[in-house]
Amino acid sequence: MVWSREALPTYLYSLRADVTGDGTDRRAIGVPISNLTDPHSIPAGLFRDPNFAHLSAVIFSNSATLAKFNRMGFLAGWRPPGLAMIRRDILVDRTPGALEPIDFNLAVDSAEYQALWPWGEAWCQELEVFHNPLATHPIPFDLIPGVTHWFERDGDIECSTIWANSVISSITHLQLDGKPAVTSKPRDRRQPPAPTSTE
Repeated sequence: MVWSREALPTYLYSLRADVTGDGTDRRAIGVPISNLTDPHSIPAGLFRDPNFAHLSAVIFSNSATLAKFNRMGFLAGWRPPGLAMIRRDILVDRTPGALEPIDFNLAVDSAEYQALWPWGEAWCQELEVFHNPLATHPIPFDLIPGVTHWFERDGDIECSTIWANSVISSITHLQLDGKPAVTSKPRDRRQPPAPTSTE
């Protein structure tokens, strides 16, 4: 889902972000494109096509995952004895002109992690609404509060969010009583899947 998040705005608005300049002169500029870089030549610009004016917006989340459900339960107080959760993440750097994300690696129950979001980690936090500038019936921003809204203004794509810290991508590691972090490993495709319990 990480890569679909990066491709989605380009597909919808037919603008690719290119970096120009060096050092302190580096900046991102929107470059109009007609097709995604792909052997199948997928056309870009769904929101540029008047035939899709009935599509008011696209709602996306890259965090409708078990890790999100685990963290929310953990933060709500469901903490099995000896379980620690560590979230390794990259955040949007809101410094003017910043082009690189901010890395962090924090225990989910730490004061530093909880300080990232004064109201606590919320279910809507990673939801993003991409608004169609040609929509016949635009969706009001306040209809879905707490999400990040992407919209076109004067030919540029901008975002509006209430969150000072917005997650771009993350991995949540589970640790039990100081043992190494548990992460999912890709299954060996030569082996049959492990049996699952029906209980």
